[in-house]
Amino acid sequence: RILQVGGDWWNKCGDGWVNADAIFTRLPVGVLCEDWRTGRHIVRLDAGRPLPFEAGSFDVVYTEHMFEHMLPMAGATFLREAYRVLRPGGLIRLTTPDLAKYLEGYVHRDRDSFLADHARRWPPMGKLGDPPTAATVVNNIFRNYEHQWVYDFEEVVRTAQVAGIPAGAVRRSARLGADLPKDLIEAVERASQLTTAANQAGRNENPTRCWLEQDIREPETLYVTITKPAAA
Repeated sequence: RILQVGGDWWNKCGDGWVNADAIFTRLPVGVLCEDWRTGRHIVRLDAGRPLPFEAGSFDVVYTEHMFEHMLPMAGATFLREAYRVLRPGGLIRLTTPDLAKYLEGYVHRDRDSFLADHARRWPPMGKLGDPPTAATVVNNIFRNYEHQWVYDFEEVVRTAQVAGIPAGAVRRSARLGADLPKDLIEAVERASQLTTAANQAGRNENPTRCWLEQDIREPETLYVTITKPAAA
């Protein structure tokens, strides 16, 4: 089983996944909701509080571009809980905007097109006309989208350590990286297929695929895996 935390209302995966997010804010944490658009299920969750699952419940905890919405101490709570609900040998898959890429892009903006390329893919909000300045693009990732904290690898490792996770368990990765278990890669690929919407017939909109390991986000993203020892 795979727990996806932070898929929002639109990116809910089908069979084999438990989707959880902070949407449906009028409902208490732990309530299971059915999305009227797709028939897929989502658990109302606050990722900065204890997760409503028993220890060892999941093979993988997957979170894509959610971690930047949490301050470090809340992030540590999430990692501690995600680690707890993993079975021995399971892993946390975490992706988030990479602070180092943004700062390196800013410092070397005279010869590095990272920020300009990013602005073409994701036009920043609040810009002072076109083309957006380098400062606008950097501030956009810090200040918009309800982001709370932008991490680099060192900060993720430190947050994991505060959560009680050994630093050696935290590894850099890549999009669909070779370090990921084959079963997880296959699950990600299956999730992108419309046929995984088990209760789709007769719903109010066409099937929606679950878009994970998003290629459009690869240039800006820090990819991390955290592995729980098999003997734990």
